[in-house]
Amino acid sequence: MNKKKKTVKKNNMSQSVSQKVIKLLMEEGEMSSDKIAKKIGRSKIFVNKVAKGEATLSAEELGKLTKSVGSYLGSSLIKKISDITMDDVKDAAEKAKSAAAKAVKGTPDFTSDVLKKALKEAGNVIQSAGAFLKGLGT
Repeated sequence: MNKKKKTVKKNNMSQSVSQKVIKLLMEEGEMSSDKIAKKIGRSKIFVNKVAKGEATLSAEELGKLTKSVGSYLGSSLIKKISDITMDDVKDAAEKAKSAAAKAVKGTPDFTSDVLKKALKEAGNVIQSAGAFLKGLGT
């Protein structure tokens, strides 16, 4: 009898957004990588990798981070994180729109994989935005 191991797939934010959020918290929020790691339940090494653009936060981690640091950070920093997250949503939506337009036109460089990838990325980004808003309690 073969038992299949279930894997939980996390919805990752884009690498650039993860990096921008962590750097913002470290620089303007004056939070250490250790403090951020404790807030999201990850290692300091992971947080440093995100800051370098070598790893990515999940939507769930962004939600945890927002929820746990919301009162600590203040509204101006939360607004900056919101702007970064919403810019990512807009970028992902544009990629999905462009891929869909190529599909409709029958552009030679279009493949169904291109559309699937763009739609998946847009979905992940939207989930990240939702996690951010949920973390704020809205």
